[in-house]
Amino acid sequence: MTTPQTIVHDHEGFGDAVLQVKNLSIDFHLRQHILHAVRDVTFDLHRGKTLALVGESGSGKSVTARSLLKIVDRAARMTSGTIVLDTDGKPVDIHALADEGKEIRAIRGGRVSLIFQEPMSSLSPVHTIGDQIIEALRLHRNMKQAEARAERSACCRRWKYRTRKR
Repeated sequence: MTTPQTIVHDHEGFGDAVLQVKNLSIDFHLRQHILHAVRDVTFDLHRGKTLALVGESGSGKSVTARSLLKIVDRAARMTSGTIVLDTDGKPVDIHALADEGKEIRAIRGGRVSLIFQEPMSSLSPVHTIGDQIIEALRLHRNMKQAEARAERSACCRRWKYRTRKR
């Protein structure tokens, strides 16, 4: 098994790191053995940049991503490393937060979101992408419907994604 590699694409300048992952290792404690899924992964995510985890199947990309929000399988254990998120200048140790506590729930979708490579598990085929963006904005930013629609439109313009008028 190989360790996932990171690719960074610059969008608008360098900026400070908003997420730092250092020497992250995650094991799965299975019935008859321990599976070392992630070993010593280190990366920084900087404001205005896109980060891609790239690796072959089974290299730990999804486990690494899920660990950022503490949504890994129950059998998983973070055996070493740190995950630190900058929340408005205040560093937050993600691993130290309660798994289902108020703090991590505020971070999930509010500060950090993940879209996995399997679209059927990430997006609903029966709802428009725009409606799903609105739902996330209303849930995580406590926006009213009209405010969320305006923000959705602004996001889609930034992404150069065309929405159809209803």
